[in-house]
Amino acid sequence: MASAPADPSEILRSSTEKNNYTRLTRLLIEGGTFILRELLDKIIPPHQFKHVLMLPKVHSKLKLLKKKKVITPLQWKSLFPTVTSWGKSTDFDITLIFKLLRNFCSLTPPPKGWDELPDDKDLTLPADLARIKYYRNDVYAHNDKMELDDSEFQNLWKRIKDALMRIVQHYNRPNPSAVLKWETAIEKLLTDPLDIKKSHEDNDKLKIWCIDDPQTLSDLKDENARLKDQVTRLESSLVNVHCNWRSRMQWMIAGSVSTLLILNYKDDPESLINMISDALPVGLVVKSIVAGSIVLQLTSTSDEALNDLLTRYQSGQLREDLAKIFMTEEIKALFDGQDVEFSVEICEEEIENARRVLISAAEAEKKREELTKKEGLAQALKKTKLTTDLNIFDGEIVEDGENRVQAHLAVITSKDQVEEVFAELKKKDPGVDEATHNIWAYRIFDAERNVYHEHCDDDGDDTSGARVLRFLRRTNAMNVIVVVSCWYETTADELGEVRFKYIQKSVLDLLLTSGIEIRTSKIKKYFEEIKYTPFEKMKEQEIPKFEILHGETIEDRKSTFQAHLADITSREQVDQVLDELKKDRKIAKATYNMWACRIYDEKKKSYIEEGYDDGENLGGERLLHLLQRSDAKNVVIIVTRWHGGIHLGNDRFKHINKCASDLLQRRKTAESRTSTASTDPKSTATKKKKSKKHK
Repeated sequence: MASAPADPSEILRSSTEKNNYTRLTRLLIEGGTFILRELLDKIIPPHQFKHVLMLPKVHSKLKLLKKKKVITPLQWKSLFPTVTSWGKSTDFDITLIFKLLRNFCSLTPPPKGWDELPDDKDLTLPADLARIKYYRNDVYAHNDKMELDDSEFQNLWKRIKDALMRIVQHYNRPNPSAVLKWETAIEKLLTDPLDIKKSHEDNDKLKIWCIDDPQTLSDLKDENARLKDQVTRLESSLVNVHCNWRSRMQWMIAGSVSTLLILNYKDDPESLINMISDALPVGLVVKSIVAGSIVLQLTSTSDEALNDLLTRYQSGQLREDLAKIFMTEEIKALFDGQDVEFSVEICEEEIENARRVLISAAEAEKKREELTKKEGLAQALKKTKLTTDLNIFDGEIVEDGENRVQAHLAVITSKDQVEEVFAELKKKDPGVDEATHNIWAYRIFDAERNVYHEHCDDDGDDTSGARVLRFLRRTNAMNVIVVVSCWYETTADELGEVRFKYIQKSVLDLLLTSGIEIRTSKIKKYFEEIKYTPFEKMKEQEIPKFEILHGETIEDRKSTFQAHLADITSREQVDQVLDELKKDRKIAKATYNMWACRIYDEKKKSYIEEGYDDGENLGGERLLHLLQRSDAKNVVIIVTRWHGGIHLGNDRFKHINKCASDLLQRRKTAESRTSTASTDPKSTATKKKKSKKHK
């Protein structure tokens, strides 16, 4: 029969239990956020906050936490809204504040750690912070119904309030009036009218606080696994049914009976088990038959089955039912015509134990089902939050006549989000769908496998997607997708190389303003000219011709190395040299084209230095070190490697260094010859006078 439909008014009506849950959530979220924020401001004063963030130790740990996804992209944006600015504690939610207190405020973890409930006697500040987190999980455990009965509410309210008040006292010791003010406010919360909209917001924040905490989902999984194991172990509790045969001369010959049964049913043991199962109450399962003494090991699936087993055992019905199987004419023949008595023995304590185990297993299974539901909710909330948090940044439109380019950027953590980004982008700006090209590239770091997932798409504009991806690699941008929408009045081929300047400028501007963590120092210098030079003038400028020197090849175990060198005067020319060099298809298809440059900036009286590995780990760094050591300037050196499939270990650095050093020496020799060959008029005149006197 179909169940009656739920009454919506019954589900949504206010109740004391629902109000209890709402008030406790409000105490945790609103009270907790303000109190923990005040604590953070006392430990790290707001005027010192940015200096603390930029301390090398702190900044590197922040980056590590971001890499491990402890700090989310949105929390990172709260800390660093742009590349050159810092966030304020008033912009931080309770989740981020808790992470900062735990990791950067020199607090010693409680003896049991941050994730366990401290002992009642431990009233230190770290212990109270751990309590807040622990009680948060207790409140969140009631999230499905959003209800708390009065006794549980009073218990949790007192514990959370006491912990919060001790935290307030910790940073307000000289100011008792502030402590009293907080105590009054918390007591007032018990009777204040409830704002439904505000309570929903607080509940959402509580969910996010729990889900953002990697420990929460991990705890759910661990507890679920523990309960699953417990259920399995509990279900394995057995009731042993001992079968005995007795006569005057041979009081027990169970061994012979066992042998006979094994021989008779060796080809079909399942039929014997089925026969025995049919003789047992419904709900009992034959787990095994122990040979030698004929012990039936049973497990029960219900309490009723155990009751039935006990009743039938005590009444003798069980013995009669089993005798039909174990007292056949063939078995009686083993006793040579003597009278045989068949008996069954069960330890009643085993039945009681099995009953207790069954009840415990049912309770554990129920808890496991609840945990599985919560784990699923946590995963769903995480996914929902991921989609909800999908924030697309739009760059400035770069225009040149009728041609327009605009970059868009979104923080992503999964390849599955690419389609979501495009759907959201087209919904946000329908003009994107009408673009001539929508070029894109993403770069995602997989912390578990310690690898990058990268992909790009030219959308019909040859090599442009690859260039965007290369740009993301150079800036070391990660967990990001960049989409460049291009509206061209002419074809990409007719626009030529200048279109890549449009794309580079739009992507650079967006990366620098979005707050995404990138290598900014070198990139800013790299694109200084692009950023400030009008594109109309850029098109008129001719790309200078470069004389590229090519070194001798070095071969070792099927790998080939060759160095190339060119004189340059700006960072922009590095790309121009690389483009010129890669017109040679063999070089373009090489496994690696690592490079380094060192350029002297006359205006700033400093060097622009950069190295790029192109996948050959430390290759670019070694080349840059070589340029520094030899004091080479205004030069780019490229080493091409065609990998032969055999790993060379450190020998590869020897070959990289050798071919690059030889080419640098060749350049140095050529420069010295040019210097010697250059004619100084005064020097020539002096030489002529000396030669005349000599004559």
